[in-house]
Amino acid sequence: MPRTPARISVDPLPPQEALAFWRGKVPVTPEAFRAMTDAARTRAFAVSGMARLDRVAALQTALADALEKGESLATFKGRIGDILQEQGWSGNAWRVENLFRTNVQQAYQAGRYAQQRATVQDRPFWQYDAVGDRRTRPSHAALDGMVYPADHEFWNANYPPNGFRCRCGVRSLSRRQVEREGLTVRRDMPGPTVWTDPATGMEHFVAMPGADRGFAVNPGRDWLAGLAPGPLDDGAVAFPPALVLCRRGGPDRK
Repeated sequence: MPRTPARISVDPLPPQEALAFWRGKVPVTPEAFRAMTDAARTRAFAVSGMARLDRVAALQTALADALEKGESLATFKGRIGDILQEQGWSGNAWRVENLFRTNVQQAYQAGRYAQQRATVQDRPFWQYDAVGDRRTRPSHAALDGMVYPADHEFWNANYPPNGFRCRCGVRSLSRRQVEREGLTVRRDMPGPTVWTDPATGMEHFVAMPGADRGFAVNPGRDWLAGLAPGPLDDGAVAFPPALVLCRRGGPDRK
């Protein structure tokens, strides 16, 4: 009689580096955050428009739980429903999504940075990876595929996330991979360029490729250097002024 194969269930492991990064933050009110020095701000978590410290702390805990359990946005919103109602944010879906995605992505990327630094001897080159769909900002898409040494200053200002809800990532490469794929290792910082949308053929002049205003930092690097991670606003502020001009009259992307 044939034996029925055993079923193996593998539960995903929580991102330990990302959790350690996130739990190193200290919740503060926006007022306290504004009064801090730059060094102190790297150790704080503040939410724009949220003055009560207990709510800030509750949101930080909720985000930590979301990281540990791999929660979806919908589940996260359900768990913080009372806070959203008290803040009057229940109908502001964009704000809540921005709070969730930007902060979770920052924690994941800080954890990823820690992992890549641990293997830098074997994989000393990093490649910028933009998602490349219609939601990708031209200023980020212009960096797609660029390869820099892991210790290059480029990564001090352009290690993702590089904006609210940024989904870019970084791929680590060995020397052999760089040679086999015929990649060019850059030394100069990126400058103004023209990026062509492969889907539409539309050309975009990108004055400043890279991180959006307020995101030209690398929290993972500061964390590994002995500093707690930097705070992220919840995205209630407006996006920075557009740095992208469309040559053929198409709308700028967010």
